[in-house]
Amino acid sequence: MNRKSTGLGAFIGVIVVLLIASAVIKAIPAILKGMVWVLVLGVVLLILIVIAVIVFALKGSGKNKEPVEMSDNKSAAMKKKPAAAPPQTPPADDAPKAPPLTVEQENILSKGRTNLLELRKIIVKIKDPEIHQMSNGICDVNEKILKTLREKPEKIPQVRQFLNYYLPTLGEILVKYQRIEQSGVPAEKSEKMVEKYLADIKKAMEKQYENLYDDDKLDLSVEMEAMTMAAKSDGLISDDDYKIEDGDHEISLTL
Repeated sequence: MNRKSTGLGAFIGVIVVLLIASAVIKAIPAILKGMVWVLVLGVVLLILIVIAVIVFALKGSGKNKEPVEMSDNKSAAMKKKPAAAPPQTPPADDAPKAPPLTVEQENILSKGRTNLLELRKIIVKIKDPEIHQMSNGICDVNEKILKTLREKPEKIPQVRQFLNYYLPTLGEILVKYQRIEQSGVPAEKSEKMVEKYLADIKKAMEKQYENLYDDDKLDLSVEMEAMTMAAKSDGLISDDDYKIEDGDHEISLTL
């Protein structure tokens, strides 16, 4: 039932009530006419009030229904619409990737890291500042060696002796010195011996670290020489480009 049909029904109902009331009034005595008219007006007023309540109730129901339908439509649209995929960061092509390690290589490097960690724990207990500093310097070189071996696992056989012997032996020597230092026994001679030993070991480990890049240095030299020869062959450079003057002497530079 809509508002238009309700209003039309109310109008017809009022007309019918008035017609019936007019017919009844004509048929009753004059004394009762006034009372009848009052009763008729009360009935008409009651009918209008009831109709007005129904109209307002239907109007309110219509208002509440529309948002619900809209909400249902929006909900259905949201369900049908696929969720936008989160933006993905493209992988960096220039990021260096470490090659995969075999089980044996991983075990070797793991053992080296363990020995290095134990070495640092020993160094913390050493009181002599010179030996303490030199020992930490050796550990720093070892850190660089292990990092390079992770990036170049093919170099592991080259330093197997370093990992299996030098690091553990260095730890044992420092443990013995730390015990002597802790005992309070005069150890000036031992300190000098340990300092000399640490200096030699640090040089040896730095040399070991440099050796890991021998192939890179050789490749660099060969590639520069090959490119230089190609440029000369194409007439892009000449031998004069590799000469400098030193007073009265001319020095030729070659790759």
